[in-house]
Order: sequence, then structure tokens, then C-alpha cells
Amino acid sequence: MKKFIIFLLVSIPIILSSCTGNDPKPSNLNIQGKWQLESFRGAWTGDEYSPGTGPVLIFQKKTYQELNGDTLLRSGSYKIVRAHHSVLNEEGDRLDLEQGNGFTFVSIHNDKLILSIDAYDAPSYLYRKIE
Repeated sequence: MKKFIIFLLVSIPIILSSCTGNDPKPSNLNIQGKWQLESFRGAWTGDEYSPGTGPVLIFQKKTYQELNGDTLLRSGSYKIVRAHHSVLNEEGDRLDLEQGNGFTFVSIHNDKLILSIDAYDAPSYLYRKIE
């Protein structure tokens, strides 16, 4: 019985301490609005869209839609959390879509939204704010 009590006394603090700090910290980055794809770049690929022709991302407070013309490509909920960007080796804002893509980092510079995958030679996408 003493061994069991000692085991509990040792294991409970370890279990409780492992539960703290695992949840990602929320970000203050606001990406609400309507964004149109301007260009994308990857290791061996890339393309640019003429104004008004690229797919559109619409971010509301907690939901998003991706449209190509009048066609809904996908939609769902999203959140932005602070996370470690492996490629840049720094903290950044990670865009987590409902589908579970935890590798897309997001930033805003002027009226440009940049989505970048956290991997070497992976694509990045440049969107221009249209609303």
C-alpha cells in the first residue's frame, strides 16, 4: 500500500504538469475580410493572376470560405494561434483550418495576406485585400 501511495504522490504532479501549456496561444492577428489570390510561388512552380481572376478567400470572425468565381471550393471554421515556424526558426501566426492543416503560417503586410507552408521549397500564396 505504501508503494501505491508513493506512486500516486510522484505521478500526480507529473501528470498535472504535463497538461499545462500544451494548448497553443491565441493570436491577435485579424485577417477578416475578402482576399483575392495574386500569385503563388514554390520550389519549381509559380504563377500570377490578373486582377479580378484569382480565387478568393473570405474570412469572417470564426469562419472562412474559398471561392473560385461562383464555385465554393471549401468552407469551415478557422483559428489563428501562435506557433513555432520551423523553417524560419521563430514564432509566428499559424492558420488552423477546420480540415487540420497545421503547417500554414499567415502574415499581413500592408494590404497583402501571405500564407506560407512550414516546409522547405513549399509554396507560399500572396493575396490582395479587396474588401
